[in-house]
Amino acid sequence: MRIGPRCKAVFFCGECFLSDAKHWCAKLSRHMKQGARLAELPFSFTAVSWRQYYEWRGLSLSSVVAPLLSSTLSIYYIITSLLPRQFPEMHILRKQSLRIHIIESYRESQTLVTFWELSVLLPHVTFDLVFVRERLPCWCDKVQLVIQKMNGRVVLTDCSLPHGGAAREGVRVSLHRSTYSALQEPPPDLVIGFQPAFLQNDSWLSTLPKLQSLRVPTFFCEMNELRCERSDQVMREATGGAVSRPTINPFHCPLRRNGGDNRLPRYSNGFIFHLIYKPSANRQPPVDTPLSDLTSASLSPQRTFRERKAEQHWGREGKKTN
Repeated sequence: MRIGPRCKAVFFCGECFLSDAKHWCAKLSRHMKQGARLAELPFSFTAVSWRQYYEWRGLSLSSVVAPLLSSTLSIYYIITSLLPRQFPEMHILRKQSLRIHIIESYRESQTLVTFWELSVLLPHVTFDLVFVRERLPCWCDKVQLVIQKMNGRVVLTDCSLPHGGAAREGVRVSLHRSTYSALQEPPPDLVIGFQPAFLQNDSWLSTLPKLQSLRVPTFFCEMNELRCERSDQVMREATGGAVSRPTINPFHCPLRRNGGDNRLPRYSNGFIFHLIYKPSANRQPPVDTPLSDLTSASLSPQRTFRERKAEQHWGREGKKTN
């Protein structure tokens, strides 16, 4: 299998039929340069890092905790490092309770007990985590749980069971089998999504406008920079807003993900970006630099989200694909 001679990213370089090959070679080469930093496990970060966390918890660097707690520590990083810098008006570090909506995140809804660590890292904060995903099992809908420590073990307690209502101490969790646009819940302090894949799910065309109307800080963790750029396109089409420039997440999963048709570095929760909402009439423009302003061109050829989805379904020649 051939590797692109310039970018070293794609398994087959189609520069012969791309009208903007030079643009794509430069873009993918830039993304490939992040591979070395992402592969550092990522123990070289100094401000916040897995190394500091491991030392604080008394863990060996050979522990498998990092892959298990990547999403939990990513939330901690967003709360303690990104929100104070990018949304200082929230005074997030003064809050004693936080209601967080975690949307369209499959793996996280299957590993709920890992979020107990939030109460260890931020013991002064009461957490209320609301998981929203359209494809949750039917039995999960509107389930109320509490993550707590009992007899030295972290357990999930169903509040609907006998004596479950007495479980008040811990991290509160609720599950909702719904699209986010149809959710009827009090507004959150923060919204977070993991591996959202905006281009692969039509529901984002209704979810993003709802987030625009709520105007709450919303962060997403993606596995590579290219997905972040594509997220910017969908955000612009759905709301007229944008996404911020992605930054490497110091608490990304240290295990590289293989597969696909390219060699771009891919790590679960590898990069973090947040939504930049379209300014309303009485609001100042955002201070963040939108991602699209930092790239010389977007995906080519220019097609809307709906056109790309139709092309995937029907094919370029108008014939339905299997």
